[in-house]
Amino acid sequence: MFSLIYFGVRSYRNNHLNGKISFLQALKTGALICLVASTVYTVFGLLYYYIFAPDFIDVYSAHVIRNSAPDQVESITTQMANFKEMYKNPLFAIFITYLEVLPVGMVVALFSAFFVKKK
Repeated sequence: MFSLIYFGVRSYRNNHLNGKISFLQALKTGALICLVASTVYTVFGLLYYYIFAPDFIDVYSAHVIRNSAPDQVESITTQMANFKEMYKNPLFAIFITYLEVLPVGMVVALFSAFFVKKK
């Protein structure tokens, strides 16, 4: 999904700016593409979660607890219970889902802006 950032910024530079783009303008364009892609990911991810996998948090928690060290089971069980309670809030679920992809996308936008800039 994030390979589109590089190609999108390059296409914008070549087709709309006569082959010239500053680093800041390329970064803004890449960040916008990243935001749109992250929003699409978040919408489809949460739709999948709420429609097809509403028990995901229970399955995930059980997996984490089962694979934890014996001396950490109690604290991890508490952490997973807290996470499950927080994930019931849709705003928290949206925030966490954005955090899955947005930082990586912004790094890709930064590198893309560096490689695509032309004066």
